[in-house]
Amino acid sequence: NGLTIVPQEIGECHELQKLNLSSNKIEKIPESLYALEQLTELNVRYNALTAIPDEISKLKNMKILNLSSNKIAKIPDSLCALEQLTELYMEYNALTAIPDEIGKLKSLNILKLNNNKIAKIPDSLCALEQLTELYMGSDALTAIPDAIGKLKSMKILKLDENEIEKIPDSLCALEQLTELNMKYNALTAIPDEIGKLKSMKILNLRSNKFAKIPDSLCALEQLTELNMKSNALTSIPDEISKLKSMKTLNLSANTIEKIPDSLCALEQLTELNMKYNALTAIPDEIGKLKSMKILNLKSNKFAKIPDS
Repeated sequence: NGLTIVPQEIGECHELQKLNLSSNKIEKIPESLYALEQLTELNVRYNALTAIPDEISKLKNMKILNLSSNKIAKIPDSLCALEQLTELYMEYNALTAIPDEIGKLKSLNILKLNNNKIAKIPDSLCALEQLTELYMGSDALTAIPDAIGKLKSMKILKLDENEIEKIPDSLCALEQLTELNMKYNALTAIPDEIGKLKSMKILNLRSNKFAKIPDSLCALEQLTELNMKSNALTSIPDEISKLKSMKTLNLSANTIEKIPDSLCALEQLTELNMKYNALTAIPDEIGKLKSMKILNLKSNKFAKIPDS
């Protein structure tokens, strides 16, 4: 569409509950829109908005607010007065900070702030006890606050493509977490407490600086996907055999010299990628991987392919 302005008359639609103005060229939301007290969903993504007026606080029944893909530079404190809000989408904007008042959004389940320029996760955000999904990939984060452990309902946490150097032990207290994406950061070690994340199914740690897979990671019995491509791994622990639910394992682009026999006990494994390593032999036990559909071992140093 090609709308550049929203007519003032929109404010007369008093019974309106859902409004979709996405994919236009709107630069400003008219004040009359904030008279729509019954509005529960507002979608203005893919427009040319640069600011959110304080009047946003009048939309007391708002539950789903999509402001993604605009040019918004600031989250006003007034937005944090929307106590019924369950989903807030502000990815692909020009945000540099999250206001401390974010902690007032007690009903929030989903928060998308990825692809901005946010440098810090405030402790107040970690007071959102109902939050199940947090997306802050491709921001400017260098650390995760210890208070992250308070987000007890968290299921999906994506902090990829930042400059984070450490996974705090407190993150490992998120017992409901099923997916953690921290690819493309500056991480050097996985805390031993990682083994506490018993609900974890998808773990993406590719393109960091890990030299070791800790034995404790192998206690994640629900894990189905592990991606540690492009790290500094030289070996695979024998405890890898404990990952009984593993289906997709990517350890490519490391300097691993050996596939342990224990890896061949992963009966559910359908895809194994170990290309670009320093492997010299394939264990005879490889034949035990009866569910295997994709096996990529290119660019290693094999002299022989076993009959198994």
